[in-house]
Amino acid sequence: MATFDVVLKGGRVLDPAQGIDAKLDIGTKHGRITAVEEDLPTDDAWLVLDVADHFVTPGLIDLHAHLYWGGTDLGVLPDPMCLTTGVTTAADAGSAGWANFTGFRHFIVGQARTRAFAFVNISSIGITDMRVGENLNLSYCGVEDAIKTIEANRDVAIGVKVRVAKPICGPNGLEPLRRAAAVRDATGTRMMVHISDSEQYMSEILPILKPGDIITHCFTGRGRLILDQQTRTVLPEVRAAQQNGITFDVGHGQGSFSFEVARDALADGFLPDTISTDLHNYSSHATALSLPDVMSKFLYLGRDVPDVVARTTRNAAAAIDMGDSLGHLQVSGVADIAVLRVESGPYPMLDAEGTTRTGEQHLEATYTIRAGEVYNQTGRPVRRWYGPRPQEG
Repeated sequence: MATFDVVLKGGRVLDPAQGIDAKLDIGTKHGRITAVEEDLPTDDAWLVLDVADHFVTPGLIDLHAHLYWGGTDLGVLPDPMCLTTGVTTAADAGSAGWANFTGFRHFIVGQARTRAFAFVNISSIGITDMRVGENLNLSYCGVEDAIKTIEANRDVAIGVKVRVAKPICGPNGLEPLRRAAAVRDATGTRMMVHISDSEQYMSEILPILKPGDIITHCFTGRGRLILDQQTRTVLPEVRAAQQNGITFDVGHGQGSFSFEVARDALADGFLPDTISTDLHNYSSHATALSLPDVMSKFLYLGRDVPDVVARTTRNAAAAIDMGDSLGHLQVSGVADIAVLRVESGPYPMLDAEGTTRTGEQHLEATYTIRAGEVYNQTGRPVRRWYGPRPQEG
């Protein structure tokens, strides 16, 4: 029997969760990492990948995506979008509410190779149609039904999602947020709050949040911003919220990331805790092509590769209380691995305001390894074996 199923040879291993940044080999067996060492033997390995001049990282975690393909107009299929781009875990951000969550669980989570979680929308209909604000009718925002859905799907449902925006809530203002907070409290989970296009000030929103909750679209250029509009500095209440345990997530999307806002926030020393795509049917063809694409925008803004990897692995896992099992390359852990390379040369990037910038480097995924199975840039398995199916345990 082979010592390893797969050996990744000669890469620069970046594992911020364990403080590793070194040239090492990684060996896997039956879907788990079995060795992270220098110069592993390869004589009897089933597959050896030369990853010199690549970064080898924990599988990337996209904290904000829309994966309910066929169930909403936003939905994309997880595997074609994730297993081609280094993403092994993605969280759906409220595509489904309690009324259509069973379909999401069966047809998406149950069929995907990508590990998929979900924030359950406080609205029963979820984000079915982008032209319809799901919180305009408060009769959809049923607290007890949302609680029951999360309780019945604890392995998949990791919290509650609410969109706080004028087109979504209309005259209902912050009432959907208050109802989502009641779900959070009853289930002991977390709340993800969409702030793009909000007419409420952060000083009105933040007191309803608790440590562990997530503000997504933190660098939006629309509605009330995290910045003081005169000084272009980060609001004191925003900085205090982050220091007190509120996670600030990028959630780029089609309408929720501004280069100008991000530049000013970073210049004032405010960094996002997590970088995510808000990947969906509209953004994935234009503004947020992939998680490496969004990470590359932060390289343009002055961050480095170890920093953006930390925000899409260790930090993202911690944001959903899964740092023990995800976001690292520990021996005996599941073999979720991304192999990334930095490409040099002009790279055009578009934000949600229609602003184009040109970077001098960008990240691309060469391989994505999910539970030991290796996928190339087309999303096809590099090699399947006929032994035991990889196990996550």
